[in-house]
Amino acid sequence: MSSYDAPLANLSCAQLTLSRADNPLLNDVNVEFYPGERVTIEGESGVGKSSWLMTLSGTLTADSGDWRINGVPMHGWDDVTRSRYVASVDQQVVFFSGTLRNNLSLVRKALSDDELWSLLSLMRLKNLVLELPQGLDSAIGEAQRLFSGGEMQRLAIVRAALAKTPVLILDEATAHLDQISEQTVLEGLRQYHPEQIQLIISHRATRVQQVNRRLRVEAGDVKESRHD
Repeated sequence: MSSYDAPLANLSCAQLTLSRADNPLLNDVNVEFYPGERVTIEGESGVGKSSWLMTLSGTLTADSGDWRINGVPMHGWDDVTRSRYVASVDQQVVFFSGTLRNNLSLVRKALSDDELWSLLSLMRLKNLVLELPQGLDSAIGEAQRLFSGGEMQRLAIVRAALAKTPVLILDEATAHLDQISEQTVLEGLRQYHPEQIQLIISHRATRVQQVNRRLRVEAGDVKESRHD
């Protein structure tokens, strides 16, 4: 396993080919991303959108090709190194026993309450947390009992955002949010970390606003989408 630690100047997917269970999904994909970009990943169900980004998060290994940070291949990176650059949230919300504070601060050892409250405020969650019996020190089970599914989803996004990784993957992470809540989350993320590359998979991607590019996965390739 190798490690790497340098500021991200660009992220690239180079000649990546992927299949799952002998089913070809992607063939020779080449795309580049730059700090501050918000990009939606669109396409029909089953074409490989999530699988493609799972090769970036390290959940899947490509058949050939690789993702690169500043031109350096990520293949063989250990989990700690990869997590320095990439955080990911999907629609399966998983929290661990302990307090809400413990869960949210998992990604950062030295995290100030001011920063935590600031992000919760951006996500319109601050008042909800203040209403918990012990606020941030309430048991996570108490929050799960009192918060809606969409509110817990926003907490999962807060946790990933707090890592302040150069790249954030949202794989249907806003699927349970209404349009106003979804826009609040995306605006909050951009305000919190303006230089972050945000890669968004959503079945309603056309309503995601302030997007720099829209990519479409189709027929084994990833291309710029033609619609706005």
